Amino acid sequence: AERQGDLRLLVSDDGYAWEPISEKPQVDAVGAEEGEFDFDDEGNLVATVRLETGGSLVCTASKDDLASWQTRFGPDKYDSALMFRHDGQFYVVARRNVAGSFDRGADFLPPRLRRAYYLVRYSLTRKRTCLYRVDVAEKRLAPVFDFPSKGDTAFAGIAPLDEHSFYLANYSSPVNGPDWPWLFGQILPTRIYDAVIHFAPETPVH
Repeated sequence: AERQGDLRLLVSDDGYAWEPISEKPQVDAVGAEEGEFDFDDEGNLVATVRLETGGSLVCTASKDDLASWQTRFGPDKYDSALMFRHDGQFYVVARRNVAGSFDRGADFLPPRLRRAYYLVRYSLTRKRTCLYRVDVAEKRLAPVFDFPSKGDTAFAGIAPLDEHSFYLANYSSPVNGPDWPWLFGQILPTRIYDAVIHFAPETPVH
């Protein structure tokens, strides 16, 4: 059966003891997990949530009510997402499915069969690690470019270098090897690759 989501925002005064900000979860959609979030300069929240068997959500919350997330569903599944900000813009690094959306709109199939079809198709198609820009107003992710990557990939880590540059590390199947489907990439060796992302101040990414 599909698992009900229970994604929550927690707060702590000391970094050891954490408490949920509300009695109810911020997202309870089926399969909700891998939540990523950040705040704008005013304290409003922007988040992405992976739906394991469905797609994804892009979410926002007002600084005056961080417990109440406004969500928008998207058919693309952004695995192992990492969110960061630059110059007032929100960006996400996540796994991209080269074959297109996870949710194929096969609503005519029984739920269990539809879920199995989506998962098998996803496992047998190629992947990339992609940089996305978050369109906060429309609650959607727009792809900017793919990093050199293939097979099993994503779970990136990032650190700022200066005002406009970031160091990014990401794992991938060997980029000079075969372009394996994700399933084969998972059972074969992977490597760590790094890159520097530089945003030119006079030409912001759109």
